[in-house]
Amino acid sequence: MNFIPCRIVEENSRFYVEASGFKIPLSDAMAAAVQAGTTREFVFGVRPEDISRKGFEETTSGTWAQFRARVNVIETLGKEIHLDLTSGENLMTAIVSPSTPVELNEEIDFVLNMDKVHLFKKDNGVAIC
Repeated sequence: MNFIPCRIVEENSRFYVEASGFKIPLSDAMAAAVQAGTTREFVFGVRPEDISRKGFEETTSGTWAQFRARVNVIETLGKEIHLDLTSGENLMTAIVSPSTPVELNEEIDFVLNMDKVHLFKKDNGVAIC
């Protein structure tokens, strides 16, 4: 799992995960869980298989949030490609299908499946959602 230090910010009555390199909206359920607590410092967790290149692997189901990242390493493993990415100061891994077009050092838009992400309390690692 990719673990990214983040803050939760509120703008115009909407809550966002803000980390170095991206700011993405929280689902209503996640926003409610965050509002119930007092902290705004978290660790955002997303599995590599829940990150896709924008326009290539999203399905109609789920909620997708976009961010921009640079492709540092491409590791082709037959049935999948592992990508090492940098978004801001964050290093992440994505697992995409071999039909996904990517080039080394390319800066492109990715999406994450917000229905499958997690937030952990920064101070003790407890998952809030």
